[in-house]
Amino acid sequence: MREFELLHLLMLHARRVVTRHQINRLLWSGEGDASNSLNVHIRRLRRRLGDNLRKPSIIVSVRGMGYRLDPP
Repeated sequence: MREFELLHLLMLHARRVVTRHQINRLLWSGEGDASNSLNVHIRRLRRRLGDNLRKPSIIVSVRGMGYRLDPP
């Protein structure tokens, strides 16, 4: 369920960076540190979307900020 919510959030903000803080606040509110959980969900989404796990081009990591969805 969280993967779907995460994908939905990224789709709503397609081509714009969604910060880790925004994701944690909106999807993991009140659950403490969700960093590892977020990493796992991003990895699973990339795999399901057929994104290259070594050099992703659909869900892009923006260093020090968050993630950006770049639909093909």
